[in-house]
Amino acid sequence: MLAAAPRLLTRVTMSLLGGSVIAAASIWTMQWLVMRDAEGHYTRHERPVMEFVRLQRESETRSKRREKPAEPPPPREPPPATPNLPDLRVAPVNIKAPPIRTPIPDVALNFARPTLGPVSQALVDRPLMVLSRLPPQYPYRAQRRGTEGWVRLSFEVTAEGAVRDVVVVEGSPPGIFDHEAIRAVQRWKFKPRIESGVPVAVRTEQTIDFRLRKKGS
Repeated sequence: MLAAAPRLLTRVTMSLLGGSVIAAASIWTMQWLVMRDAEGHYTRHERPVMEFVRLQRESETRSKRREKPAEPPPPREPPPATPNLPDLRVAPVNIKAPPIRTPIPDVALNFARPTLGPVSQALVDRPLMVLSRLPPQYPYRAQRRGTEGWVRLSFEVTAEGAVRDVVVVEGSPPGIFDHEAIRAVQRWKFKPRIESGVPVAVRTEQTIDFRLRKKGS
């Protein structure tokens, strides 16, 4: 019996060790299953919650971007105050001015008037018909000095009855009455010469006399 005791003790010890190992393995297996089940439950239920929160935040951000507060209207400026101006109306004043009479002195005037001579027909086979022939102005210096004279002009009457190409043929005193004589003749109007039913241009001459009108004449 003493020889069998160590064997029995060894078996008991091995049985206890095996039972302990099996129990520990069972406990560890149960904990792993529980933790796995817990992790799976967390994975199944927690992820949609995170996605929902993310989508909700994105929608709130977009709505904040779209909805901008309306700008308030600018403040209206108050109308300028109208000052109370005093009444500056003045009563009308009736002033009767006495009539003013200015005596007009009796002055003898000496008007100068040039004399127009006949139109030369030397180069025309029939007389020209004058429509408008205004007299020239008497030069101021010649009138003041009492100078008289004459100017003979040569000019062309166009087919339209106008005057062109006026030149001085002769004058006395020379150069005193030329300018006024030329300026006057350039404004004259004629009825042109007609040959075979057609108006033609002709050249003619005109003598203008510058004479001072005497007093009493």
